[in-house]
Amino acid sequence: MSDSAYARIEQTPTLRALYEQLRAQLDNLGPYEVQHRKSGLHIIAGSAFLAVRPGPDGLLLTIVTGEPLSGSRIRSVQRSAERCHNEAMITAATDFDDELTEWLTQAYLRAR
Repeated sequence: MSDSAYARIEQTPTLRALYEQLRAQLDNLGPYEVQHRKSGLHIIAGSAFLAVRPGPDGLLLTIVTGEPLSGSRIRSVQRSAERCHNEAMITAATDFDDELTEWLTQAYLRAR
């Protein structure tokens, strides 16, 4: 098995299904680019607005926004002068709800 993040996602049925659902949601936002890194995937639309890392039970998303996000799925927030990196774990299809859609939309629009 390859040690790249994308290979781990593709080779794990649960992770692959979550990633496909995430990509479908991102496709609704507009054009973006996926950069494959060893530890994760960077999603870019002008600038990076999302990082995706495979975990044992789901996908760890780092959503880049101008302000901290709040919600029960936010595990941590790292602030800098111009942005916030908000970490959320996605483990089931039901996690793709209106709240996540709003977070991804906010991050996407900020990056453009």
